[in-house]
Amino acid sequence: MPCGSTIFTSLMNAGGGKSFRPPTFAPGSLIAAALLAISLAAADPAAAAGVRALPSTVEVHGTLPTVRPEYPVPNDPDQLFFLQRSTNSNTVVYKARFLPDGRLDPARPIEAYWRRFNTSGEKKALGFLENRFAFGVRTQPVPGQDAYEVRFVAFPDRKALLVQQEPGKATITFKAGQRELALAYGYVDVDQSGVIDEVVQVRVFGHDKATGQPVSEIVPVSGGKIGLGGG
Repeated sequence: MPCGSTIFTSLMNAGGGKSFRPPTFAPGSLIAAALLAISLAAADPAAAAGVRALPSTVEVHGTLPTVRPEYPVPNDPDQLFFLQRSTNSNTVVYKARFLPDGRLDPARPIEAYWRRFNTSGEKKALGFLENRFAFGVRTQPVPGQDAYEVRFVAFPDRKALLVQQEPGKATITFKAGQRELALAYGYVDVDQSGVIDEVVQVRVFGHDKATGQPVSEIVPVSGGKIGLGGG
C-alpha cells in the first residue's frame, strides 16, 4: 500500500503536465480533503507536518445542542448517527446493516453515504477517496460479543463500539473523556475567511450512557488548511 506522502503527491499532481489542474471531487470533498490530511498525518506525520487533532474538551448540556437548526436532519431506517458540515447542508449518514435474520452483517455492519440536502436530499454513495480517507469506517468483530470495534479513517486513534441490542437493532458508542456516549451526530467547522479554507474543529454530540445527559466533545484541529476546491 502506498504511504501517505505518495497518495497526497498523486492528488496534488492529478492531471499531469507542467500546469497544475485541481482534481474534481464530489460535493463535500473540501472536508474530505481536510480529513484526508488529518488521516495522513496520523499514518505518516512527515507527509502532512503540522496537521493534527488537539486535546479535546467535554461539556454536559441540559438539552442536546443543535448547531444548525436550519439544516435538514436525516431519519433513515437503521440510522446510527450522522455528520454535518459548516460549508453546506449535505450530510453523511451512518447506518447499521443487518442480515435477513436481524443479525449485523459481519461483512459490512456499517454503511456510510451522503444525503444531498443541498439539492433534493437524494442518497448518494461516498466517493472512493471520501470512503477510504475521510468519512469511511473500518470494523472488526469483538470476540465473544455481538459487537464490532469501529474506527473512523480520519481519526484512527479514536474507536467506537457497534453493539447489537436485539435482532434488527444496534447502537454505536464512543468515548469522550471518561464518558461513554451514545452517538447522535457530528459537526465539522470550516473557516472560509481566508484564501484557503481551513478545518478548525470537529464537534461530537451524544448522550451519556450512564446518566442519559446530553454531552458534546469539541476536538480542535491544527494545520487544517487545504488548497483543493470543492464542497
